[in-house]
Amino acid sequence: MGFFRSQRRIRLALLFAGLFLTAVFAQIGVGFYQRHATARKNLREGVKQILGLMTYSTRWDLNRLRQSDNVLSYSVIDKSDLILDIEGFFPELAFKVDPTNLQTGLQNKMVQETNENWRIQVQKVKGGMVILGISRPEDITRIDEHLQDNAKRFGNSLKEAEKIRSSDVETYINYIVLDDGGHVKFAIGGIPLKLIDYPKLPFGVIKEIRLSKGRWYGLLAVPFLDASGQRVGTVTVFDEIPPPPWRSLDAWLMNLSVSLILAFVGTSIGARYIQEPFRPEQLLQEALQSGESSTIEFKEALRWEAQQDRPGDPRRYAEGIAIKAVAGFLNNRMGGTLFIGIADDKRIVGLKRDYESLVNLDQVGLDKARDQFQLRLRKVFGDTIGAEVGNVCVETAIIQREGKDLCVVRVSPSLRPVYVPEAKGKVFYLRHGPATVRLDVEEAVAYCQKRWPLPLWARFRLWTRTP
Repeated sequence: MGFFRSQRRIRLALLFAGLFLTAVFAQIGVGFYQRHATARKNLREGVKQILGLMTYSTRWDLNRLRQSDNVLSYSVIDKSDLILDIEGFFPELAFKVDPTNLQTGLQNKMVQETNENWRIQVQKVKGGMVILGISRPEDITRIDEHLQDNAKRFGNSLKEAEKIRSSDVETYINYIVLDDGGHVKFAIGGIPLKLIDYPKLPFGVIKEIRLSKGRWYGLLAVPFLDASGQRVGTVTVFDEIPPPPWRSLDAWLMNLSVSLILAFVGTSIGARYIQEPFRPEQLLQEALQSGESSTIEFKEALRWEAQQDRPGDPRRYAEGIAIKAVAGFLNNRMGGTLFIGIADDKRIVGLKRDYESLVNLDQVGLDKARDQFQLRLRKVFGDTIGAEVGNVCVETAIIQREGKDLCVVRVSPSLRPVYVPEAKGKVFYLRHGPATVRLDVEEAVAYCQKRWPLPLWARFRLWTRTP
């Protein structure tokens, strides 16, 4: 059986590998879908929230948006590419403005698009500049002092200025940090500058960006329409999303662990359905070398019985022995093989006497006799152990040895207990060593509970019904 066992191991290994890879790719696919679905839902809700806080008639009204306590990251850009509001800026977005017309110091700037009068402070630093501004200076006393004091916090170099965040300056002050090329390094609020370059995303399509620190964000851009349905600006919302499943070590470890478990469970379940290739000649060769055992049984004939003085039909008695052997193999955990036409001492007897009990060999010929023998064998098993079990678990073949026909009956373990009907009722047989034994009721129940345990759902159902 070594050759067959190696073949079965190969099949099990292929099954395990297939289940493992299927589980890995399935989890990656599910993770990708869930990640994208979550990002799409959050970004759409964010866009809806931002749009609900803005109005536009002939000019923009952003007061509600700027006064809101939302924690979303977004940008609002006018159709003329003017920055209207930015919250939660990322340098990876690659915004660029033209700073050549900006003068150092304090100045006023009227923005027609929002009808706002800005007071701004432009401060040069090594490698770039910092621009601070307040959109409603009339609401704040000593506004210039506030702007100048906050400007000092940005230091004298671009490197120092990039480290400053919104929490480091007064809440009503907006600011933007630029390098000498006009690239936006950080921005918060709506410093009114025209963009000459920025990522123009297709509307309604989620785009992903990876930040320098390994964090991933999803971006969703939508047009902002006026009452006539004309686009007057663009709203883009950003939301942090998990990294792709194939880029996260933790996700890989989890996927591999779960996949190994699923593959192991699936292979364990599938192992009972994977049989060794049915090679009767090889089975016979190994059986003749090892002799009868818990998985091998020799029987001289199916219908002919050496002791003809038994009461009743000797052919039925002989067939009953074969049925018991097959039932014992079916109930065994390993199954087994029945060889018909071989004596207990391994002597080759052949099937001629069985053929003659079924047909007239001289009239029908050997091929017809073989067919009739296998039909009889199938009928015997079908009438006793059941055609369903016989068709699934029992394989037969006629082979020749020493010029004589032999029948090899390979029996796979049954998925349910098999009982043999007899005159006094059904009997449970089990292969035990080189013999087939009959179990009493108590022994059969105990064995079946171990051999075919109830599924978990059936156990729970039984437990819940127990008074």
